[in-house]
Amino acid sequence: MAAKVLIADDEKDIRDLLVKFLVKNGFETRPVDSGMEALKAIRNDPSFDVLVLDNRMPGINGTEVIRELEKSEKRIPVIMLTGMAVPQEDYMKADATLRKPIDLNELMTKIKEVLRKQ
Repeated sequence: MAAKVLIADDEKDIRDLLVKFLVKNGFETRPVDSGMEALKAIRNDPSFDVLVLDNRMPGINGTEVIRELEKSEKRIPVIMLTGMAVPQEDYMKADATLRKPIDLNELMTKIKEVLRKQ
């Protein structure tokens, strides 16, 4: 059974790129365009195996999404995407952090790492 990856990024081009790459590599994906939509998706479908999450989004940002997820019963590994040069302390709550522009091979490595830890 393919691992399910939830992708939350407000940039359509990035979402599309990640979906195409992950599907090509055998993952099931669901893209959403905001932190709020990510939280709704997880509440409605707790079977996601990993969340690839942009930190800077309008409304609820990635750090706030992680804080909300910490309150829930379901633990989902998070790979935080950021354009920041140095990760902020809150990013450390993510299971992994990747800088934009995203190296797709590095993303694949991180996804496999967090899935192995589950």
